[in-house]
Amino acid sequence: MEIKSGFVQLITAMNILEVSHISYMYPHAEKKAVNNVSFSLEKGSYTAILGPNGSGKSTLARIAAGILDIQEGSIQNSAGTFFEPVRRVRKKNIEPQSSVPGGIVFQSPKHQIIAGKVIKDVQFGPENLGFAKKDAEQKAKKELLATSLEHKENENTLSLSLGQTQKLALSGILALNPDVLILDESVSMIDPECRLEILDYIDRLHAEGKTILSVTHDLDEALRADRIFIMNEGSLVFSGSKDEFTAHEHFKQDIFGTENITERKNTSRDKKRAAVRLDSVYFGYKDNFLENFSLSFEQGTITAVMGESGSGKSTIFELIAGLLEPSAGTAASLSTPSLALQDSEGALFEEFAVDDAAFGPRNKGLQGKALLERVKTAMNTAGLEYDKTFSLSGGEKRKLALAGIIALDEDIMLFDEPTAGLDPKSRLHILSSLQSLADAGKTVIFSTHRKEETHAADRTIVLHNGRISYDSDPFISSSNDGLASHSVPQASILSKIRSGIQGDYADKKTILHAAHPGIKFFAFFSLFTISIAVQDIFLLSIITGLCLVYSLTARYPLLKMIKRIAAVLPWLGIFFVFQMLFFGTAGTDKVFWEWAFISITEAKIQLFIRTVLHFLAAVITFSVYFYSTEESDIVEGIASVLKPAALLGFPARHLCLLILLVLRFIPLLLDETSNIVKTQIIRQGIKKRKGLFKTIRSFIPLFVPLLLQTLKRAELLTEAITARYYH
Repeated sequence: MEIKSGFVQLITAMNILEVSHISYMYPHAEKKAVNNVSFSLEKGSYTAILGPNGSGKSTLARIAAGILDIQEGSIQNSAGTFFEPVRRVRKKNIEPQSSVPGGIVFQSPKHQIIAGKVIKDVQFGPENLGFAKKDAEQKAKKELLATSLEHKENENTLSLSLGQTQKLALSGILALNPDVLILDESVSMIDPECRLEILDYIDRLHAEGKTILSVTHDLDEALRADRIFIMNEGSLVFSGSKDEFTAHEHFKQDIFGTENITERKNTSRDKKRAAVRLDSVYFGYKDNFLENFSLSFEQGTITAVMGESGSGKSTIFELIAGLLEPSAGTAASLSTPSLALQDSEGALFEEFAVDDAAFGPRNKGLQGKALLERVKTAMNTAGLEYDKTFSLSGGEKRKLALAGIIALDEDIMLFDEPTAGLDPKSRLHILSSLQSLADAGKTVIFSTHRKEETHAADRTIVLHNGRISYDSDPFISSSNDGLASHSVPQASILSKIRSGIQGDYADKKTILHAAHPGIKFFAFFSLFTISIAVQDIFLLSIITGLCLVYSLTARYPLLKMIKRIAAVLPWLGIFFVFQMLFFGTAGTDKVFWEWAFISITEAKIQLFIRTVLHFLAAVITFSVYFYSTEESDIVEGIASVLKPAALLGFPARHLCLLILLVLRFIPLLLDETSNIVKTQIIRQGIKKRKGLFKTIRSFIPLFVPLLLQTLKRAELLTEAITARYYH
């Protein structure tokens, strides 16, 4: 018995994760996402999970990572429960934790980013493990180099492309040095070259003894693993070695299908008229990214656009759709283009999938049987069944977002990464559907990171750093016959939202910018507090003057400050009117003018002057502080000021995290608002209307999806913090 017991303990020790009969059902769902699944992961193994969209792969990965609590069954981990808080006493003689039991890279990378600056986001995890700031920064730099993101380390995380954001999410988890690395389609949005680099890096990690659990839709990626799981309808239908998987040909056929992409062979066709033309376009948020960029697309064809993450694919699509306005040059088309955005989550508004697909055509005035037929056709084209919107998997939500654009039935259709996150059969179905749209006379343009998908197109264009590096079948149109600009009136709203997302910080070489975060916070807080507390007009004038000196020290743009102050003046005017109407007059007040119950007295004028000076000081101090201080330095500055209180037991670290999340959440909501506004514009949910009440009514469709996305974002931020071992 003792020998047998020892043998069992040895076998158990070899398995880093034991999953036994687990099940999970999402709230309001009709069936279990994971149903009675059992498996074990051997220490140092590499396991791939395959299966169609909605089969339960991502849910299983999140359960294995401890993000979701199981409702049935049990999970045991030889290294302890995943993501159990690392209970550490932060003392100098305590060594930081060099690794963690497990780390998961989520399917949607945007939801895993915590900090506003790239380098700060990656070092957040190591700092939670007790690493000093300098050491955490070195670990972060190493992982950014591994994911080819080192040149972006000082950039705002919201300025990254979706592919770059995916690299950042991976870097943040790799910096934790997890014993088990769980990847939920973590390279699905990355260009082929970088994807190969990351997969090779993961192979090296595996060779060094790290356990890998990878959810994927790619056969080449799955065959890098030693062992393969297949999920279908929530159940684990296959568990075996790579050789066993390849020996069963029907498994590959079930998952990847037997058909290949139908190759287009239209090389001998006569050139038609241009449907879309970009002519000498200049565009950039700071500096010009596109310079003298010209490109035409032929009517009734399908074009594939490739390029590394950040090469300009999404920018060009939004210029064509009129969501961006070029600083010079023109973007013109034969008719209004429709665009399926890369981020499918922000493109869904309705509770039921069928209603969401009907949203656009209903706004265009389609009703009754015609609307029903349009929606049915669009959903069949996207390969989607009827269901509740928010019970869909990530891949199914992407299909629904595509259906919503197809249902608009515009002559020009743009699809930004339409097959990302889809299983092989779904990818093939979508590509075939895009070809059918082109055969029906539509002009179809789609972007992709998969070279094999370009076979579905008549033409392939490759972008690199905002330039065309390859064009398989150049189409040059010198005629603008019938072409017109289709920029939307609401583009100015998007521009304002984008400026808010980027924040107020400017990287300048001034004394104030270079000061220690603690000194910057102390200077700001002191000026602001004193300017609010002081009531004497003479002293308040001096303090307001000091605030102006504070502004000059940071070299804050004078015109920008004047605009900020001018925006406040109307509210001060309203306050002054209310003051005259409703503030009483004391018997000792000197009265300058009086009529009925309205009066202007010396006391009221003094109160108004004090109010103006208070407002001026507040506007100047806040503007300058956020202009000269990055988000991470704001948090660090507050932490340094609270350091004495922390020694006395005050939870300063938790307060600093709360401030970080607030600072992060504001641009996140603006980003979410931007995506919702874009989709509402494309699907004609927001229209230019005459009259205040009609204008307000046109914006009502924004509020419900924004509220839902706000709640969702809050939940996902909590998960992201948990995944970085904050305690």
